[in-house]
Amino acid sequence: MSTINLNALPHESLSAIFFADMQLVGTKGYIGVGFFWNLEYKFYLRDASVAQRRKVHHAFLKAGLDLAGLALFVTVLQFAIRPLLAMIDEPGLKVAFVHSAFNLSAATLALILLPWLWRYLERYVPKSEVGVSG
Repeated sequence: MSTINLNALPHESLSAIFFADMQLVGTKGYIGVGFFWNLEYKFYLRDASVAQRRKVHHAFLKAGLDLAGLALFVTVLQFAIRPLLAMIDEPGLKVAFVHSAFNLSAATLALILLPWLWRYLERYVPKSEVGVSG
């Protein structure tokens, strides 16, 4: 098997590979070019090789971490929990905390939005399951 020197590729080619790989974050098909890490540990993975990124990504997947959700966390939640992360010394606990915070936030948002969304979603649920006789 041959290797590709990503540094030697034209910008258009590297961009195409990067954006394709970003679609594979959170799957076993992840190549190792796209990024999946958040601000708290990006410095450790930014300079990692493609093979090292794949190993970390697959280890996170095996541990059951939702890597696709990290992009939302980075943009929305990082500033809210940054002070709490500063109190945690162990990197593994930081990752666990980040994912727990994201999952809790997503669940809370779903509970807040569900009553409003239900009127739109109800039409897709068979009436017998909604409790409406007909």
